[in-house]
Amino acid sequence: SPPATLSSTSFVVLAAPRTASNSLVKSLNKDPRYEEVRQSPNVQMNAEVFDPRAVWGRIEAAGWTVATRDANRTEFMRQLFELDEYPGVSGARARGFKIFSTHLSEDELRLLTRPKHVLKIVLRRQDTLSQYVSALRAGEVGFWGPPAKKSDETVAAFEDLRMPICVRDYESFLAAANSWYDWMIEESREHPESWLFISTEQLTSDPYTIAAIYAHLQVPKGQMLEYSPYTSDVLEEKVSNFDDIRDLQPAVDDKW
Repeated sequence: SPPATLSSTSFVVLAAPRTASNSLVKSLNKDPRYEEVRQSPNVQMNAEVFDPRAVWGRIEAAGWTVATRDANRTEFMRQLFELDEYPGVSGARARGFKIFSTHLSEDELRLLTRPKHVLKIVLRRQDTLSQYVSALRAGEVGFWGPPAKKSDETVAAFEDLRMPICVRDYESFLAAANSWYDWMIEESREHPESWLFISTEQLTSDPYTIAAIYAHLQVPKGQMLEYSPYTSDVLEEKVSNFDDIRDLQPAVDDKW
């Protein structure tokens, strides 16, 4: 059961790199009314709270370090649902954070997926080949996170990079990705009403998807933030051995 002191909806976004998860965090974490009327935002959300490299923002301000987080992950997760994003402003109706598939073990994930009161949003990019190529290219030049926070040189290096793709490595990536999502689908059978499954393609092209997320979190959607369409990598331009992988790109639809 939820802690007695918890007064807001708790949620977690389960995703993988290169799925537009940063755009989702930014959209949910920004209440358009906040700057105008100085009232509590409806939603407060952190990015990858179990990033092995560092902790940021309100987590760091609350006194957590990577070492203390990893030494007591259960208590860390509990406190995440109680921290306020904005100094002096409290009362958010929903508090959550994002987790990548490689950041927690299955036993640790079950601390979040099993409780009915913790709402889950699963974000999957259907075009897994473009996701894989994008991740490889991002890793090559250090292009992680929003482009606006990158230097012009890094952006240019990412845009110009063309590299070969190993078919076996992609197939291993795909098998791991499918295993991760199959696991979550199985987990969702116990309390299906606490889960929402969406795709990157839906998130970045269908305005009703954002409305569905707000409804799932049980908060007023307020003013809708606009999304820029998610630009899939043009694989033929980015992959030097494109003919070897041409037939591996999965079909994309809105039924996943």
